Amino acid sequence: MAIEGFSHAEKLAFIGLARLMIRADNEMSEEEAQSLGHLAREIGEDEFWQLTEEAGATEAAEIKRLAESISRVEAQEIIYGNLFELAQGGSILPDEAKLLDWLAEIWRLDISDVAGEEE
Repeated sequence: MAIEGFSHAEKLAFIGLARLMIRADNEMSEEEAQSLGHLAREIGEDEFWQLTEEAGATEAAEIKRLAESISRVEAQEIIYGNLFELAQGGSILPDEAKLLDWLAEIWRLDISDVAGEEE
């Protein structure tokens, strides 16, 4: 995960989307906790917890608006790839798939490689 060049808005969208992904099944798996721990170390724990608090106080619709505003393809791909890995912490649930599909659509991502599909 290479997020050192992310803007505050990109980081907030990433953390907010991760929260939405984790809340899809109303419980945090061990794999999800490990992924968040890695993300915290990548961002820096203090900033991670500040972003987590800020994302927690932000409505889901606003998090989605932030995601829509991300125009850097590199940031989109990093966020999508990490959210996909987060969702795979078990089977991908319908709400997780819906969020991933929505992101792929708004960002016009070719997800055939990520999803393991053949062209």
